[in-house]
Amino acid sequence: MRLDWVEIEQVRRFVEPVRLTFGPGLNMLAEPNEAGKSTILAAIRAAFVLKFGSRSDAVRTLAPYGGGAPHITLGFKAAGAAWRLEKRFLSRAMARLEGPDGVLEGEAAEARLADLLGLETQGRQGWSGLWTTLLVGQGESLRPPELSDPARATIGDCLRSDIDDLTGTTEARALAASVRSQIAVFRDGNGRPRGRFKAAVEGAARAREQHGRLLRRHAQLEDDLRRLSMRRSTLAARDDAAVQERQQRELVEARRALEEARRLIERDQALEARITAHETTRRACNAERTRRGERRRALAAKAADSAALAARVDTLTRERGLH
Repeated sequence: MRLDWVEIEQVRRFVEPVRLTFGPGLNMLAEPNEAGKSTILAAIRAAFVLKFGSRSDAVRTLAPYGGGAPHITLGFKAAGAAWRLEKRFLSRAMARLEGPDGVLEGEAAEARLADLLGLETQGRQGWSGLWTTLLVGQGESLRPPELSDPARATIGDCLRSDIDDLTGTTEARALAASVRSQIAVFRDGNGRPRGRFKAAVEGAARAREQHGRLLRRHAQLEDDLRRLSMRRSTLAARDDAAVQERQQRELVEARRALEEARRLIERDQALEARITAHETTRRACNAERTRRGERRRALAAKAADSAALAARVDTLTRERGLH
């Protein structure tokens, strides 16, 4: 099978139709990150291995972020003929396959596509087989492929054919036997893990379980941290309210003390004025008392002079009477 072109519409970031044409040989898709390379590969994989009626997560993740029905059309060559495949998922889901057999739609188109590509049914959502292994999604290149028996047989036949062409049948059989013997070290006849490989698989399972527990614990701790942060914010708000209330009380007390100080100052000023008035009155009284004392002394002196004068007059009078 060779892919010639693909056109996608309403697939993630590609809301408007986008068409890519592939040439013979190796084709490479090189664009910056987030340009949509993985989206194009996911669309090609969905068209080949997912049924048009599927509503799996793989289909839902193809829908545009604002909602829509992923629409994928591609042209390819298989079984010596050219084919055109068209699929729409989710809303108004449909499938159409055009080729030498004419036009097939719906389940008939899906069945003919599976026959062309050697796919095996895997339920209502999609197909399994060799192509599901070769069409590797992003982040899946290191994951061991889950091969069905026919797919495993197909790969084995291809490898044996290539080895036969290069080395001859005897060497190919010897190599296959060597590979089987080495595989037997890790898997039993039913393909189940054994020995150190089994221990490694079980250890990996335990590690995944531990990783899951750690992730859940991490999520719980993150939730605890969020709650603590909210409580801290609440306590900080309460502390701020308490500080503001205390400062308000202190301000009221300070204003009350200021008013009391003003009243005391006014009273002191009134008392000082009264004291000043009394002092003025006292000084006036003292001055008046001094003046009156001086007048009394002056009057006393005059009285003494008058008495002396009267005594002299009496003396003179007596003297004249004698003569």
